[in-house]
Amino acid sequence: MKKKTILGTLLALSIAATITIAAVIPALASKPQSNPGSVAYSNEGWVCVQLPPPGGAMAGHPTNLKFWVHDYQKRSGGADVLEIIIWVSALNGYITIASIADQVLPPEVKASYNGTPVYLEINGVVIRNNLKTVADKELDVWMECARGHDDVLKANLTVPVGPLDFTGLPLIFGSTFTVPAMTLTFSGIAEGSRQTTTANLPGFTWTQKSTRVPAFVIVDIPAWLNGIPGISGKQTVVGDINENAVTSITPLS
Repeated sequence: MKKKTILGTLLALSIAATITIAAVIPALASKPQSNPGSVAYSNEGWVCVQLPPPGGAMAGHPTNLKFWVHDYQKRSGGADVLEIIIWVSALNGYITIASIADQVLPPEVKASYNGTPVYLEINGVVIRNNLKTVADKELDVWMECARGHDDVLKANLTVPVGPLDFTGLPLIFGSTFTVPAMTLTFSGIAEGSRQTTTANLPGFTWTQKSTRVPAFVIVDIPAWLNGIPGISGKQTVVGDINENAVTSITPLS
């Protein structure tokens, strides 16, 4: 249970690394954290995707979004996680809209996300829930080491998830959609460099140290990309791998 609590707290706080969402939804930053001082270990991948509009911008699904995948080590709970992050023009930023994991996450996750587009609960009544759980192997995120090549990070979601819950969200977030089955393949293309990312929010500091490796990413989403001329169901774009990421929460004194 301790491992799940650590993982859950860190997953919830990882939303701060996308944009300073607390400026838009203060509930996230104001929630007391149940396990300050937690540390988690993972490999991660980031990619931004620009999709052709399906019959009109935002018709059926977003066209500008990011995927953030996590492969947590066993000592940090061992979960595989796919975060869905959409561009909201009215806010001029990317906002996390859903988090998909291959294990049931503890109550601390819901408490930390409460009041965000991902999750909303009022007086014990769940209004909106985009914390989605799939079966083991329905979501796999793993790192491969190929002889003569840079490391490869893969994420494979084998089932559609949704439709997502947009209850109570302003119209600026667009309409609900289903996250389709997909495969994301991150292939490193250069030497990585050590980096430290820090986000200061009320009550704590979120810090991640990792080796950032630029990568080509094959985005394979048949339900969204099949039949589009010149794409053949796949896009190749540029993203990043965060290798050997160490993410920590430090309470502010």
